[in-house]
Amino acid sequence: VLAAGTGEPVTDAALLNQMRNNLLGRCTLVTPNLPEAQSLSGFSKPDDCARRLLDTGCRWLLITGTHEDREDVVNRLYGRDGSRREWSWPRLPRVYHGSGCTLASAIAARLARGMDMTDAISDAQSYTWETLKHAWRTGRCQLTPNRLFALESTRRKKK
Repeated sequence: VLAAGTGEPVTDAALLNQMRNNLLGRCTLVTPNLPEAQSLSGFSKPDDCARRLLDTGCRWLLITGTHEDREDVVNRLYGRDGSRREWSWPRLPRVYHGSGCTLASAIAARLARGMDMTDAISDAQSYTWETLKHAWRTGRCQLTPNRLFALESTRRKKK
């Protein structure tokens, strides 16, 4: 996370340098949104960002397209081996807080259960999209992903 929900930066140039030089290379997967990938890489196009960030040593990079001005959200996975994959999701109409954290956690959980990277990411994206589709308002601003939506729908069916 490089910026608060309001868009205010929470990092400075020194911290970005430390991340580039000392952290990213230790990561199996990095999941920045496009503005974060741009800040970390110094490039504007997703493919250029990916090349620069993969050069740090991380094995996989998933650049999420939630901040792009497109009808669909396009998430792009890049591998150090040169592999590339895209997923496209219908853009939901509201603004959400916690979608990136939900996605990263869902991927980590699936990897911990033994799924391979591509399957874990694909499955986690489906789950995250559903949490946003069923999001709830916890305040006056952005909606919060409903991470327990499946349990709630199961409970409703039992009644």
